[in-house]
Amino acid sequence: MPNTAAIAIATAGVDAFVRTVALELADDKRINSVSLSLVKESAEKFGIDSTHCVPAAKVAEHYRDVLGSSESGQVVLVQN
Repeated sequence: MPNTAAIAIATAGVDAFVRTVALELADDKRINSVSLSLVKESAEKFGIDSTHCVPAAKVAEHYRDVLGSSESGQVVLVQN
């Protein structure tokens, strides 16, 4: 996908923020993130090739897993 440098930079910043802040949080606080490319259904809606995109249901599973976890500072990469 063209012109995605800004997205890549922002994503890297969020990932670094999550990992760093987790070290500074009190014991009862957590921070994690779910990182993915493009959701398949969104790509299809906008006429973008969705071959390598992740289905929304799979993204939802990862969010559920992160919310149910006691871990902190994790960046969960969702890939198809």
